[in-house]
Amino acid sequence: MDEPANDIRARYERCTLGLAATLTTTADSLLIASDWRDLVETLFHQATGHHGSIIAAGPLSADVALAADRAEVPVIAVIGPSPFTIDTDSLLAAIESPRDMLYVEQPHTITGAALSTRELRQLLLAVPEGLVIVDEQFGEYCPISALPLLEEFDNLVVLRSIASPLGVSTGGAGYLVTDRDRIAALSRNLSLPARTTLRFVESATGEQDMTAAHARFVHDEMHRLAAALLSLGVPCRLSPTDFLLIQVNDADQCLARLSPSRNRTTRASDHESLTGYLRYPIQNQAVNNRFVCAVERLPEAIRIPHVPDMRSASLVRANETCDSFIPIVTPESVLEAPVTASRVPAAFADSDR
Repeated sequence: MDEPANDIRARYERCTLGLAATLTTTADSLLIASDWRDLVETLFHQATGHHGSIIAAGPLSADVALAADRAEVPVIAVIGPSPFTIDTDSLLAAIESPRDMLYVEQPHTITGAALSTRELRQLLLAVPEGLVIVDEQFGEYCPISALPLLEEFDNLVVLRSIASPLGVSTGGAGYLVTDRDRIAALSRNLSLPARTTLRFVESATGEQDMTAAHARFVHDEMHRLAAALLSLGVPCRLSPTDFLLIQVNDADQCLARLSPSRNRTTRASDHESLTGYLRYPIQNQAVNNRFVCAVERLPEAIRIPHVPDMRSASLVRANETCDSFIPIVTPESVLEAPVTASRVPAAFADSDR
């Protein structure tokens, strides 16, 4: 039997109250949606009448690009010398009007690049009559969030996933946080979330300890996998997300041999700046172990990059420092590391192949 509309509305209001309490904000500043893509598209539709095109930091993910296309809004992607940093100087230079709209992923959903609070504030100050959309799909893994800036700026929208912090999928369900007037306007163009979405919100808001535990597990596994892959001559890039970027010599051939349907490995991006990179989502230890063993069986000619990537990355810490670094190891140590099966840690070598 279908749940009466009044009951769904009451349940939705309870969910927003519970979620607002975990975010230390108010319920009328929140909007929950079953389909994140509809949420983004509606936001783009509403904003483009006032702000024109979107200036995006870095390459756009496929979902965001599709939402922009459906909203019929042009996108200007600003990509600096390294895809692993967000080039704030180039972003600021691309702004033509204080009414412009900026789209920033914090951290970036393709490369893991992130900004400091100081840099986020710079962007917000640059478009006082415009809009800055900060996509925090992986916000639970990143030490810097734009949420505290909502008290200071009314031209800020923060997008978040409901389920990715727990490592599960809800078919794209998510929410946004912004000023109450914008929430009221958006609500008029969106339906109430499905009952399954509301049930998940009710469960997730009561599992803060589980969220923190999952983030710690992902962090530890990411370092464990990176060390094992490095022993095979494969450099990796760490990021405040739930995936590892792996540099190989021939991404297409490696992907064809890694059975991506079993371990969810994909190309990092079709963008030319990420040629040679694979993306591996951190999973349970058994699957992670099998993945490392599968990489070990790859021919060295396609597995080991001829030239390790020297481009810098932004390491943003909670204390607001931002350094350029090469994750895991220096390129020299990659080149010097002997590549033999005996160097694979026993935890991986003994796993079920």
